[in-house]
Amino acid sequence: MIKIDINIAISVFLSLSILLVFTVWLFYNYKRSSILSEINELEQCPYCAHIFPKDKDSELKNCPQCKSYLSS
Repeated sequence: MIKIDINIAISVFLSLSILLVFTVWLFYNYKRSSILSEINELEQCPYCAHIFPKDKDSELKNCPQCKSYLSS
């Protein structure tokens, strides 16, 4: 059987956990920055003040949060 000190086992476990969290955080931030760079124009709902990407295809649109109809 492999003998391992409890302090080393805890240190390895915590180090791997922190490394995993850091890697997920980096991946999330990289993915989010690429999504935000694609959004050129934003629109704000006058009723609920929710900010969302502007849809260029339709004249009549509705707010994703309060579902109220907005005109251009």
